[in-house]
Amino acid sequence: MLVEAGQPPTHMTQHHLNLCTSYGVPVILLYTKVDSCPPQVFRQTKKRTKEILRSSEVGLKTYAVRAKKDIELVKDKCATLTPVLEISSVTGEGLDLLCSLLMALPQRRVHHKRKDRSLVVLIESIFNPPGIGTVVYGFVNAGTWKQGQA
Repeated sequence: MLVEAGQPPTHMTQHHLNLCTSYGVPVILLYTKVDSCPPQVFRQTKKRTKEILRSSEVGLKTYAVRAKKDIELVKDKCATLTPVLEISSVTGEGLDLLCSLLMALPQRRVHHKRKDRSLVVLIESIFNPPGIGTVVYGFVNAGTWKQGQA
């Protein structure tokens, strides 16, 4: 979940958090643009976001990830604990921690067990860029597909 440091969370943030919790989707909260936000505004954004996260509708506990040792603590607890990171794409602040956290997370699905099944492709989108032809975007859910295979 992305929350801009200089803007309080919107009603859509609340809605998305409600959806995540009702469907059991773990949440990682990223405060973005922390390099360009005045500290007092950022404090207000964090306060309002924490109120939403701890509300009875959402009910998530947060944990600020500020160092690599914090990743070891939260990586296996994302179902009950929401990691919170502060990042900036301009200065690169926090991006190394975000990458480390994403790489440390356990797999949610085991795909290698489905490799020997019949091919099942879940098609997300079909579009036709000019001069390229038809492009099909999707996810191989079972089986194996090789380039050029019809």
